[in-house]
Amino acid sequence: MFFVPNILTVVRLALVPLFIILIDENRFGEALVVFIVAGITDGLDGFIAKRFNCETKIGAILDPIADKALLIAAYLLLAGLEMIPFWLMIVVVSRDVIILGGCLLITLIDKMPDMSPSKLSKLNTFLQIITIVLVLMTSADWFDFNPYLDMFCYAVFCSSVLSGVFYVWQWGFSLHRSPEMYEPKK
Repeated sequence: MFFVPNILTVVRLALVPLFIILIDENRFGEALVVFIVAGITDGLDGFIAKRFNCETKIGAILDPIADKALLIAAYLLLAGLEMIPFWLMIVVVSRDVIILGGCLLITLIDKMPDMSPSKLSKLNTFLQIITIVLVLMTSADWFDFNPYLDMFCYAVFCSSVLSGVFYVWQWGFSLHRSPEMYEPKK
C-alpha cells in the first residue's frame, strides 16, 4: 500500500502527454475524460496517503508537479486554440512561475517554505479546474456553457491574482520574521 499513492501520481503525470495529444487533435471529449481521470487519481492518491499513513517526501514533491503540469498544459493549449482568453493563461501560468520561483528563492535564502495550500489557493485550483471542464464540455458539444465562461474566466483571474499575492505576502512575512535570514546558510 505504501507506494500506491506515488504510482497514482506517476499515472497522473503520464496522462499529461495524452491530454496534450487529444487537445492537439481536437478530441475534446476524450481530453475531458483524461482530465477527469487525472483528477480522480489526484483525489485517490491524497486519500490513500493520508488514510493509510503512507505519505512520502517524493510524493509531496511529485503531487503538486503533476497537478501543475496538467493545469498549465491545459491553459497553454486552450489559450493557443483561443478557447480561453490569452490574458487568463498569462495570469495563471505567471502565478505558478512566481510561486515556484519564490519557493526556490526562499529555499536558497532560508529553508523550504510551508507549501500547504491556503483556502484561497484551493478555491483558485477549483475554479481553474471547473473552467477547463466547462470549456472542454462546450468544445465537445456536450453542453453549451458559453454564457458562463466569461464569468468563470474572471473568477479564475481574481482568485489567481489574490492567491498569488497571498503567497508572496505570506512568504515575505515569514522571511522577515526568520532570524536565520540574517545568518549565512551553512
